[in-house]
Amino acid sequence: MEAKYCDPSERYVRSAAREANGLLREVEKLAERIDGQMSKKVQALRFAENEYIKAEKDSVRATSVKRSSRFTLSWTTQSWFQRYLEKGRQHVADPGGASSVESRP
Repeated sequence: MEAKYCDPSERYVRSAAREANGLLREVEKLAERIDGQMSKKVQALRFAENEYIKAEKDSVRATSVKRSSRFTLSWTTQSWFQRYLEKGRQHVADPGGASSVESRP
């Protein structure tokens, strides 16, 4: 007969333990889902990081090519202006030339 007897406080403790155990399982499942989602996010961020690094390297390469082209263009323009300036000086220095300042009305 003692086996059938159950103290109400013991019943309450068992019920609370079952409820706590159920909540623990639910928390573990949620933790697994969060872990899976975080792993996917980490993979996506690593992929984005690699793409960004690759794009930055490509940009540096493209910029270095543009700089050398711009330098060449700048040097060519400067050279052209230098020649134009020299021709202008020659025309001004030549008083008998058709384009001299003195021969103009």
